[in-house]
Amino acid sequence: ALGTTDADRTALLEWARGRDLLDDDDDGDTDETRRGLGATPSASPAVLDYGPGRGGEVVFLPTRDGYLHAFAGESGDERWAFVPDRLLPSMAARFRDPVGTVGDAGLGGSLTVHRVDRDGEPGIGPADQALLLFGMGRGGTAVFALDVTDADRPR
Repeated sequence: ALGTTDADRTALLEWARGRDLLDDDDDGDTDETRRGLGATPSASPAVLDYGPGRGGEVVFLPTRDGYLHAFAGESGDERWAFVPDRLLPSMAARFRDPVGTVGDAGLGGSLTVHRVDRDGEPGIGPADQALLLFGMGRGGTAVFALDVTDADRPR
């Protein structure tokens, strides 16, 4: 574990949520958002078009540091990131090892979108369902399914 204090746990959570606590960009500001993205050597992104007014295009990308990222297709801004609970224990080790020597059986490989189109219309309508299937990277031992029917509320 990272440490036993509330401050240690809070720092780990802030870092995992993207705060630049370790000043990765060496600009002296540790209160900004980290801009780095984990490696994606074996990853293939998936794009899902939710349609106008429902989220537009969203690009999903798994990274070896354990995050599944969702980016707005038009702007490239990150909408959200998800870490499977199985990979949460490795976050503390990654926080302590900013140069990246921690093994990376994070996420990788191909993403598969399974879309149930109940209304026959383009995009993801209220009656439709979209599931994203993905697995751990090299050396990993799990496959995950995430309901991404709502572009901003994965479950």
